[in-house]
This record gives sequence, C-alpha cells and structure tokens, in this order.
Amino acid sequence: MLDAPGLFRLDVTLVPDSMRVVVRNTSGGPLACSDEGYGRPVLVQGETAALAPLHPGHHQTAFTLGEPGDTVEVRVILATLRLTDRGMVRVTGQATVRRAV
Repeated sequence: MLDAPGLFRLDVTLVPDSMRVVVRNTSGGPLACSDEGYGRPVLVQGETAALAPLHPGHHQTAFTLGEPGDTVEVRVILATLRLTDRGMVRVTGQATVRRAV
C-alpha cells in the first residue's frame, strides 16, 4: 500500500501470474488514468546465475487527480522481486506527485 493522505491510496495485490493495482481516489476530485498497465522490461547486470532466482519486474502507472486548473499529476513506479525459492514476492513503490502546468 502506498498512501498520500488527501490525494490517493494505491493498493497492490499479487496473483500467481500478474499484479493488480487499484487507485483509491481520496482527493474529492475526478481521477483519470493515463497508462496501458503493462510491465516494463528489466535489464540485469552481474552474475546471471546469482540473479536468475530473483525474477525482477518493473511496472509504472500514471494518473491525474482534480479539476481542470487545479490538477496534480501522479507517476508511480513499482518494482518486484520474485524470490521463487522462498515463495515470496517483494514489492517496493515510489510515487512522484506534482502540480500540472
């Protein structure tokens, strides 16, 4: 979960072969998504044998909140590491929020 009080809450749910991202609008204004929802390629450097069990993933989402003239743009990056030998997936996230020009 990634929470920006008064703007949005982002919930991430993992299922065996995909990731579901839900944006909960807490801003009171309209929400408009502007991405296609597909994962991005990940380039890995280092010993391939050591990194192979991690199965890294990179996902992005973007949306706007608010009325015209008072809009914020949000860009979210989510990274995943699938630790298959432990049966775990680690998700980390970062959001950039800025006023639209």
